[in-house]
Amino acid sequence: MKKGSKLLLFTMTLIMLLTLPFESGSVKAATIHEVSGSNAIIDSYYSFAPKFTPGVSWAEFYGCRSYDSSALFRNEGATSGRLPTNSHLALLSSNAVVRSGTIGVRYNNVGYYNGSAVDLKIMLVDGEIRTATTTTHPESNMPSVAFMDNDIDIYQQSYQTRNFVWQFTFYIRGTNTPISVPFHANFKDIDNTEILGHGYNGVNSVYVMSKGSGGNLSYNSSQVYAPSELSGDNDRQNWATLTGAASSFRLGYTRTLDIDVNTWDKGSDYRSFYHWKWSSDSLVRFDTPTPSKHINSSTSASVYNDTAFNYTIDFAVPPEDATTYYTSFKLNDTLANCLQLVNGANSIVIKDSSGNDVTSKFSRSVSGQSIQLSLNNVNDTAFYGKSYTVTLNCRKKNSYDMSAWFNTSGSGSVSNTASITTDRGTKTSNAVTVGFYYKVTTSVTNGTITASTSSQLPNTSKTVSYAPSSSDYELESVTIDGSAVNINSYPSSYTFSNVKDDHTINVKFKRVYKIDTSAPGGTITSKITSIDKGEQRTITYTPNKGYYLRRLTVDGSVVDLKAYPTSYTFSNISADHTIKADFLPIPELRITKRIYTEEIYLPSGDPTFLFKIQGTDYLGDPHEYTDVIRFTKADLNGSDIIEKELIRKDIPAGSYEITEVSVSRYHLDSITGVVSGKVNGSKVTLDTDGQDARAIFVNRRTKFQDYSDNDLVINQFYK
Repeated sequence: MKKGSKLLLFTMTLIMLLTLPFESGSVKAATIHEVSGSNAIIDSYYSFAPKFTPGVSWAEFYGCRSYDSSALFRNEGATSGRLPTNSHLALLSSNAVVRSGTIGVRYNNVGYYNGSAVDLKIMLVDGEIRTATTTTHPESNMPSVAFMDNDIDIYQQSYQTRNFVWQFTFYIRGTNTPISVPFHANFKDIDNTEILGHGYNGVNSVYVMSKGSGGNLSYNSSQVYAPSELSGDNDRQNWATLTGAASSFRLGYTRTLDIDVNTWDKGSDYRSFYHWKWSSDSLVRFDTPTPSKHINSSTSASVYNDTAFNYTIDFAVPPEDATTYYTSFKLNDTLANCLQLVNGANSIVIKDSSGNDVTSKFSRSVSGQSIQLSLNNVNDTAFYGKSYTVTLNCRKKNSYDMSAWFNTSGSGSVSNTASITTDRGTKTSNAVTVGFYYKVTTSVTNGTITASTSSQLPNTSKTVSYAPSSSDYELESVTIDGSAVNINSYPSSYTFSNVKDDHTINVKFKRVYKIDTSAPGGTITSKITSIDKGEQRTITYTPNKGYYLRRLTVDGSVVDLKAYPTSYTFSNISADHTIKADFLPIPELRITKRIYTEEIYLPSGDPTFLFKIQGTDYLGDPHEYTDVIRFTKADLNGSDIIEKELIRKDIPAGSYEITEVSVSRYHLDSITGVVSGKVNGSKVTLDTDGQDARAIFVNRRTKFQDYSDNDLVINQFYK
């Protein structure tokens, strides 16, 4: 703003005064750069500048009060030069108050940096005031400092204050947590012997217009200062642009006119003000913004299979002057071959830092894996001085082979960067990486199986093993991703190789049945296993030579041998079974005839004896046999007693009654030597069921003279 004509001008040599630093603060020289016009380009890293946006930003004041319009005139009766209506004044009653750090302003929500909204707090921390009593306006606003509530703009009082030092601190919005910010600060309208002291930590560089290009400012290692001429806010030759990176820094602001006052201890009724204003424009052009890339709000992410995820690309567009707008602005991103946009170009959304959708400001182009966003109107004033976020909604392509990015142990990632290209060059973002994982879901019926996993890495292998719950079950089916596979090829495990998608495996074990067989004394169908429900099996059995089937036991119960003499059939099987065929040795029925040698008279014929064998076998069938024992001369062995045996092994096991048919000249004397039998008078009953049986029939001769001997021709009849 223009200064009033009544300001006292001093002609003392500026050089001597300006070599003195401000009275407090750590001094550190910044690098001074002279620029010609707007040709200089600086790193867009410093493109952040706080900007007060009405309706979005607001101010909080410390140690201030508001005044009505009539009280804001700097001199009584003046027609111009009064403080703006939106001023808030702080009266400075002493140097102690000036240096207390309690006077200042906090401008809230004045920008975004690295995803955080930013507040800027500016506090007066040093300087001095004219302490002599004022005579003209003892109750008015003298000495004082004023803060605007609609811009980052501060007014210092002429001839009443000097050598002020201001503390600037960036905070995360709404907190007292400092945030380090790379910034640029453009100070306008540096004139009328004003001095900007930058020699404090946190300011790296200062840019001023060169004298050869019409610049009005001079400088030394810690200050930029102006001659006595006046200027306006838009006079670039009186601008100074500062850059730095810090959460807090200091600047000094004063005037040679005030420093030079030789009546500082005298009262004064001057009520004029001069101001300094932090603007977001700049003497220089900014380089192409460097984009910052994230995936799901981080620099890396692990994503489940083809679940959608977001790449976000953040960039801040510097607040360029209209004369330094970009001539082109393009953002490029190339997706890895395994990735795709979820819904083509519609998956690309651009928003500004206020959350407004500005996608329409760009042309979106998708060609294969290449994505390009082109700014439609590079002369759109609203585009500059803002931060933007581009969101790409992406996912992995279905069942894509990931071996190009992941080794067989699953180690690896899919990397991605974005770039911005303008007429000032190309800047590439940081790389972000994404990994993927899959689910292998397992299930089993009537058995055990390797547990499901929700963290299977790409290009790895997963072996799933399975087993029946008991020997009563066997593998029925293996279903992989809904399709059955040959169980003979995968009897106990299945391996998923080069995993690139979710998989399922369902294994079923079926209840199978068995028939245990045994056949002591014979042969039988071997044990049968793996019988499916409802099937039929026939068991055959055969006696060994010299054995007969005596008992057939099925599932612990004896069954009818007549019904199953050689085989047994299990039908509609739904349980385990047992079958046992007991074969016993074919029994021997032995009849012994005993007579006395002295009673034999061979001329009368050979002694011959007939036996009748009749009874019921073990199956209940009746049988009847007749047999004979005949003694001949050859049987005489010199012993007193002669015995001859009748041995039958062709008679089925059972219970048989043995009787001797009466013959002439001999009578039955006794039955003795009975084994497995019982004598009943002249009969003996022998039991050959499971055992041999025998009996000895003893005969004596009777009536040697009355009859001829009992020799005969024998005909045998079997029944």
